[in-house]
Amino acid sequence: MMTVKRKPKKQGLSNSYSVVKYNVMAEKMSSSDHAPPTYLKLLTGTLVNVNVTLDETFVAIKIVNLEKQYHVSEEDIWKCPRDALIHVDKSVWPILSAVPSPIDRVVLLRDSVLLEELAAIKVGSVVNILKDGYVNEYLPAVVKYKGPISKKGPGVYFGVEILEGVHEGDNDGCYGNQRFFSSPPGTGMFVSVERLLPANYSMRQNFNDSVQQSKLVASMQKQFYPVNSSISENYPMQNMAVGAITQIEQDLTNGFRTLFRKLNKKAICECEKSELKIGDRIIWMYDNEPISGIVRCIGYSESNQLKVSIQLDEPVHTDYVGGRESRTITVPALELVKASDFYGDEGESKVNGEVTWSSGATSTRDINTKYNQATQDFITLNTPPSSYDDGASSGSEGSGYYDTPDSSSAESFCVGSLVEVPINGEPNYGVIRWIGTVPGDKRSRRVAGIEMEKEQPGFGDGSFSGRRYFHCNPERSLFISLNQCKRDSRFQDSPFKRIPRKSEDFGCIESPIIPGVIPPVSRGDITSICGKNRGIQGHHNSCYLDATLFSMFTFTSVFDSLLYRPALCTDIPHYQLIQRVLRDEIVNPLRTNFYVRADRVMKLRTLMKEELKDVSFTTEEKDPEEFLTSLVAKILRAEPFLKLSSGQEAYHYQLFVEKDEALIFPTVQQLFEQSFLSSDLKLKEVPSCLIIQMPRFGKSFKMYPRILPSQLLDVTDVIEDSPRQCTVCGNLADFECKECFEQCDVGLQSISFCRACLERSHNHERRRNHKYKPLSVPLEFTIIKDHCLIPRLYMQLFAVVCIETSHYVTFVKCGTGADAPWCFFDSMADRKGEQNGYNIPEMVACPELPYWLSEKGAMDLQSKDERRLPEYAKRLLCDAYMCMYQSTEVMMYR
Repeated sequence: MMTVKRKPKKQGLSNSYSVVKYNVMAEKMSSSDHAPPTYLKLLTGTLVNVNVTLDETFVAIKIVNLEKQYHVSEEDIWKCPRDALIHVDKSVWPILSAVPSPIDRVVLLRDSVLLEELAAIKVGSVVNILKDGYVNEYLPAVVKYKGPISKKGPGVYFGVEILEGVHEGDNDGCYGNQRFFSSPPGTGMFVSVERLLPANYSMRQNFNDSVQQSKLVASMQKQFYPVNSSISENYPMQNMAVGAITQIEQDLTNGFRTLFRKLNKKAICECEKSELKIGDRIIWMYDNEPISGIVRCIGYSESNQLKVSIQLDEPVHTDYVGGRESRTITVPALELVKASDFYGDEGESKVNGEVTWSSGATSTRDINTKYNQATQDFITLNTPPSSYDDGASSGSEGSGYYDTPDSSSAESFCVGSLVEVPINGEPNYGVIRWIGTVPGDKRSRRVAGIEMEKEQPGFGDGSFSGRRYFHCNPERSLFISLNQCKRDSRFQDSPFKRIPRKSEDFGCIESPIIPGVIPPVSRGDITSICGKNRGIQGHHNSCYLDATLFSMFTFTSVFDSLLYRPALCTDIPHYQLIQRVLRDEIVNPLRTNFYVRADRVMKLRTLMKEELKDVSFTTEEKDPEEFLTSLVAKILRAEPFLKLSSGQEAYHYQLFVEKDEALIFPTVQQLFEQSFLSSDLKLKEVPSCLIIQMPRFGKSFKMYPRILPSQLLDVTDVIEDSPRQCTVCGNLADFECKECFEQCDVGLQSISFCRACLERSHNHERRRNHKYKPLSVPLEFTIIKDHCLIPRLYMQLFAVVCIETSHYVTFVKCGTGADAPWCFFDSMADRKGEQNGYNIPEMVACPELPYWLSEKGAMDLQSKDERRLPEYAKRLLCDAYMCMYQSTEVMMYR
């Protein structure tokens, strides 16, 4: 192959910046005619400097290595196709280079009009900023600084003051001990441009098209990504298409701004239904105090939220106007109650121009009636919940179980009780999510916040009178007097009655509910988090569940989609409740405090028992795969992890192999390849996670006395349509011959051949009658096959669940990468007390485990008698029941 010289004939100097819009191969331009060609895969979103236009097809570029993802010099010159680049104007280059996600850069560049408007943002501009942890909720803000922040990274950043909501920001205008502007504490934030939208920007359809195109690019990346790729960062694609943004009108002469929308017919019709009109006197509950005012304007926000602009009788300091004093504010309609309804028949009156109120008590029923009639504030389904307002009420979202169905008095209800509420003479069913008193009710009656099974117009989203008590889908929450609730009659005949143990019966360690989004534990040194009372506390045959949950969620995010998928109309009625218990009461406390009390897990088991009508979930021992099928497939209804060439789908893979007497100490890799070969199966795509069940039957019979878990599982040869190497010459394989298994090489690598090597090797008399079949190779790869190495696809081991004498434990990798430490977890390692005592879970650091899994360590252990093996090595190798693997590359896109 001819080598491209470094100094070509110049056809035009560009000296401009561009971004790679899809994965493309680039060839290094060398000054030597005899140097071997060097190729580099440029990934989507890479920033480059175009130096020279070589011809109509190719340009010479330099890589702007912002993420340090390429181990090359920025002075190297590469030959790249022109069509793979998107030109970046000099005016937007500074703000674009600060965007951390390569995919986001491409999305922005595809919407040139939006990018131009973003580049025009200056100090004093009013913008909308994406909330932390959300993909489609924005807050109004004003730009206070625009420029470089050396400690944050290259490029231009924006310092903004958030105008609505306290503590939505994370600073007061300082970053890295350097002040860039001044704002109230908790209202400042420094962001790159992809987090912003102009205040008056209305989205266009072609922006959605751009997002789809970028997702198409990403889908190519996820399918054949080698594990040794130089990308080290997880760049999640942020969906910036969030619908039209609320228009902000500022009243600078009075020193405060109002947020009210243009009147439209829809808003007027809805307000007529709720009997709220312009000029009405209303009550706004603020800090447990009724504040009176007059309705001045009504309209809808683009998120379909009914907003009301009110003029208050007295100025107040409120977060709605940035903590400043104001008499004009805009609030959601559901936070308002007509004065006549709030104060009863006597209402309010004016004496000498002053507003006075009667002494009538607040009617909870009246308030609830008005609340149910008003249009509710919609919470986007795919956003994780924010922290609960601990000071919002005297109630709480508790950790109790369902009560025994032998009493219907209000005192017997608790959070989690299944109840029946009559509405218009018809029974409606739901589950109690909150119990307490509401502000303003002078009789302090106990109110139940119920998440209903079915949506109904007028129901809420877990908020009442402007305060959030729990989270649920829109039109699903109902607040009603606890005395009006009765037991769900559908379960009255259930024979399963259980009086739960109190939390004190499981020890004195707190296990609080922790809502929100908590990332997995990431620590280089795990000794500080190991020891007694760490992990999930076991109780009543729960070890199968404890070990499985600990493996799935403590140190990895590969299963996190189970925690945040929004509810669909096809989901079970209590989908959100079970998902929330799993996330907020088990996973989040485990990741935050490294401890989950047994009653939290029992709550999940109880819900599963009720949902699946299987009492054994709270009493009997089960297998991990049975728990996975019940929770992941039947309740959470997640998409199957594995898609097989046979058309079947599965959540885990059971190894079916015939015992090979020559194998004394097999690896998971060997058994995995044998199983796929004998079953004549392939995987349609690289899964994000792969759960493999070892070849053993029951709790005692094991096909092999020891099995070595492979740290890296090579799945290249079991992926349908994946490029594969010829076992003879190493070039791209075109055929597969299963009868040649392990004749020329080891494993499934031995059965793939290019055409020339197939014909040559099958001329031998022993192989002339072999039946082989052609392989399907992606067209994209055949184009570049001569310019790059054929990638191997690997998955990393992150957990090994083991069983001995009916007790499950697990070994878990505490992070990613070859150097990540390992720990051993046992939910019932110790016990305090006898029959009425409780178990003590324990985490133990296992620094020797990587050595045991290495080739040298395996040889050392193989020569030892089982009785002489180290305790944890024996458990790992002799008792392995299930191995869990993950692909960190595919995880980025799922």
